[in-house]
Amino acid sequence: MSVVEIIEWRPGCNKVEHTKLIKSSVGLDLAAAKKITDAVLAGHNPTVELETEVAAKKLIFDLDAIGFGARLI
Repeated sequence: MSVVEIIEWRPGCNKVEHTKLIKSSVGLDLAAAKKITDAVLAGHNPTVELETEVAAKKLIFDLDAIGFGARLI
């Protein structure tokens, strides 16, 4: 298991895309994915678990593309 910590959002970020990305990448339902998005926007650093390090690195790359910063922990 690899853990990704979502650590920041940048002005102009796309929170709808973030929710969709978390939902599809991590396999969460819409309410759980939205809760993670809301936590990031509130200044918290939520974590998500992915099966492989490759999937985690892809999520980090995809998050950066839509205005969110993340890191592998």
